[in-house]
Amino acid sequence: MRAIVSLSLSLILVSACGGSTRSSVVGPSGGATRCQISLTSPPVPSGGAHVNAQLTTARDCAWSATSEVPWLVLEPSSGQGEGTIVLAAEPNPTGRSRNANIAINDQRFVITQDPQACRFDVTPREVKVPAFGGRPSVQVTTLEGCDWTTASSQPWMRVISGSGGESSRSIEIGVESNAGDDRSAQLTVAGIIVDVQQAAASAERIRCEYSMDPGAGPVFPAAGGEGRTAVHVQPACHWFARSSQSWIVIVSNPNGAGVSEIQYRVAPNSSRSQRSAQVVVGTVRHVVTQRGTG
Repeated sequence: MRAIVSLSLSLILVSACGGSTRSSVVGPSGGATRCQISLTSPPVPSGGAHVNAQLTTARDCAWSATSEVPWLVLEPSSGQGEGTIVLAAEPNPTGRSRNANIAINDQRFVITQDPQACRFDVTPREVKVPAFGGRPSVQVTTLEGCDWTTASSQPWMRVISGSGGESSRSIEIGVESNAGDDRSAQLTVAGIIVDVQQAAASAERIRCEYSMDPGAGPVFPAAGGEGRTAVHVQPACHWFARSSQSWIVIVSNPNGAGVSEIQYRVAPNSSRSQRSAQVVVGTVRHVVTQRGTG
């Protein structure tokens, strides 16, 4: 007589840092099997190991076990009755936990391997930028699956690319030209501080002088629209364009150097009142005015 098997296996995995996770392993929900099997395994550490899993079943139950992933090898792969299966796991190369399916006869069990501890390295730790600005880069190195973010301590230094990620990559930052004294900022990458030092304007021959043409845009209707203005400055001078109000959106690249055009979009105005805002580059402004619905 065939028995209806409903199998549930729970594995408690204890991480190296003292926490624990629970992985529930469920066998067939209602199929007919020849014999009932359970598998109990201790945690599989992130560094790889040989782990003994205990197979429990009837004495006359013949079984065959197969790993469905290449990083986990089973020994022995077949037997009869109760026994021990050695799980030979390779080290987990990522900062994410990973699962392996083990098929024993017509039942499946999930083995979870802990993630590697995430470590980060950021180079260089100190960046020097000339007074006219620039786009230096720093490199963050870590394992695949390790989350990180970046943050700037000053508005004149912005992250152009690489504001966050889950693996190693290069981070490009944009530093605006400096019209004053020496100044410094901090770029935080994965909790690691990068010191950014920018020279004073008086320390170099080039002094960045900005203008915007036109200084004021057309008066936009309440329905909104698109506008443009041009930044004029020496070719070596770097700048960043921003809007003073959220209803003006910079649609072109906001980071530039030298003479370049800025394109922006004006959102519809649902108010009856006229409103105004600015597109700002350094200390110069392009004024945008929009009519209301009244």
